[in-house]
Amino acid sequence: MAGIFTTHIAIFLLFAGGCAMVPVLFVIVPVHCFLVCIGTLVFMLYDLINGKHSVSVPASANVETWQQFKASGRSIERTHVTRDGVPLRYHIVPPHPDEANGKVALICQPLGNCGWLHWYSTMVTLGRGWTFVCWDYRGFFSSEEPRRLRNISVRDHALDGMEVLNAAIKTGDHSGKELPGLQNYDDCDSVVADLVLGHSMGVQVALETCLLYPERCNAMALFNGTSGQALQTGLQPAFKFPYLGDMLSIAISIMLQERTLKWYGWILEGTRALFLKPVSGIILRIYCMVFGSRTLTTLLGPLYMQDFVDSYLGP
Repeated sequence: MAGIFTTHIAIFLLFAGGCAMVPVLFVIVPVHCFLVCIGTLVFMLYDLINGKHSVSVPASANVETWQQFKASGRSIERTHVTRDGVPLRYHIVPPHPDEANGKVALICQPLGNCGWLHWYSTMVTLGRGWTFVCWDYRGFFSSEEPRRLRNISVRDHALDGMEVLNAAIKTGDHSGKELPGLQNYDDCDSVVADLVLGHSMGVQVALETCLLYPERCNAMALFNGTSGQALQTGLQPAFKFPYLGDMLSIAISIMLQERTLKWYGWILEGTRALFLKPVSGIILRIYCMVFGSRTLTTLLGPLYMQDFVDSYLGP
């Protein structure tokens, strides 16, 4: 009897939820998409007319291009073992000895990205006097997974980031010597980040870092991300959708099940190889020609947008 009663309640809630979703699907979603499209068109027109984004100060002869930076070997890769025994891969770019200003930038990566490519123009803007530190999140790229998957969270990433910051600064340069301009941290257990940068998921990590360590974060720069739970606050620039976060959470949990991946995984791989990458390449080439940044083209090459996308879509 209890089972029948529970089933009836579930059917009623499903029906009620479906009725509630009608205005969301046929009214709110179209209006939301319309507002986003209008906002995007306005920004692109402003960008084209004003020219402040598409035309920047050209890179000087003293500034390294991305290819020159990679060939220089200035970026150091090391491994740090965390408080719970997880080996993390991190990267550090020491300051130039003649330009060192004692400033440190901690970079929180977007999900699905590692290394410096996406951040190189920001690094050039700040200058070679800065020290830059980033790391691969636990469970991603060259960093290992914890024994329990529940220990992969935004909070864990924030704790890892500050551990990595201490390790990176104290370990020093290629030969282990202290970094120029950072001698004051020789006997200090709490290195301060003069600037914490975050992009996409890195925004959540950066906010959590500053929440946990306010005394070690002097400033933040956040790019295209969200706060709190991404599924509840993201993808909703105009106004908040009712039930959207819950629906996305359920959909993602279903799609990540092993039996579901076996069913549609080959479709995704085929779509990416035969359609997504070729089409995105054509679109991004046109975009760079019309709206592309001259400075980014000089620093990263004419296909910098395609390189950005490739780093997410994989080989």
